[in-house]
Amino acid sequence: MIRVLCVDDTAMLADALRQVVDMTDGMCCVGVLHSADRLADEAEASAADVVLLDLRMPGRDPLDALAELVERRPETRVIVFSGLLDDATVDRAVAAGAWGCLEKAVDVAPILDAIRQVAGGETAFPGA
Repeated sequence: MIRVLCVDDTAMLADALRQVVDMTDGMCCVGVLHSADRLADEAEASAADVVLLDLRMPGRDPLDALAELVERRPETRVIVFSGLLDDATVDRAVAAGAWGCLEKAVDVAPILDAIRQVAGGETAFPGA
């Protein structure tokens, strides 16, 4: 069972992600956060395997939170999930420790595929 933590400040999107993950065989949503302020603590407490992390939220910079998470819990793999993914943003996410990047405009299938990929030890980046 792949344990997924969803982090997005848009409640409707976070709830939709939770539902999709929970309805998918082999996955369960272990929590939803609306900021990155407690990302590492929640990932540890929930034993999350994969985190879907929005990059544009109030509070702590999500990439700083990602770097802390990688340091504290390297077995949790993070997929950056954002509305705008230019090369510079992808580079910053990789430098912080992301295992994948997805644009929010993508369909549900690529999200679930990316979760499976990173849970299996593969990266999931655009054009890869």
